[in-house]
Amino acid sequence: MPRSLRFFLLLAIGISLGFGLLMWGIETGIGHVPYDRTDSQGHPMGFNDRLYPEHLGIILRAIEPGDYLPTARGLNSAYFWLYLVAHALAVHRIATVDLTRPRANLIFFAAQVLLFPAGIPGFFLLVGYPIEWFRGRLDRESIIDIPFFWAMAHSAWLLVSLAAIAVLFLAQRQLAWRTLRHATAKSGTH
Repeated sequence: MPRSLRFFLLLAIGISLGFGLLMWGIETGIGHVPYDRTDSQGHPMGFNDRLYPEHLGIILRAIEPGDYLPTARGLNSAYFWLYLVAHALAVHRIATVDLTRPRANLIFFAAQVLLFPAGIPGFFLLVGYPIEWFRGRLDRESIIDIPFFWAMAHSAWLLVSLAAIAVLFLAQRQLAWRTLRHATAKSGTH
């Protein structure tokens, strides 16, 4: 695989991981912020109150290191750790990819759809949440009332997995054509 494609995929995996850690932090951090908290302008962060940009800073400052440790949060925590493991395995697969045997890598990235199914409907939120934020229509319940990490981080990871499938497939096809041209040139047939 060309270095540029490998770098692109590793960068995409790293961005997805960073995005997921941020989404996990927002989901857990907002739980630490009391409903009566206000920003410097006096805007409350209570039930159904609009979230302002300063509120995001309050949420991010409320994240505690322990939020990233395994807890008794059940399935949500298990999916967080599965998310981390999937990223580590993806880095390993891309760093050691063998284009002459791409099936295992293609299956790995395709299996992400089965491992993270909440990411599929989350595609709408991945696009919609930033739009709603800039329109000023996002509130605290927009984060609390849904499986926020699942919807946002899993969607981003599925997009990266789909990109990896496309890149691996195209790189393998390119290798096959190059091998065919080389074999044809060696045999003297055109």
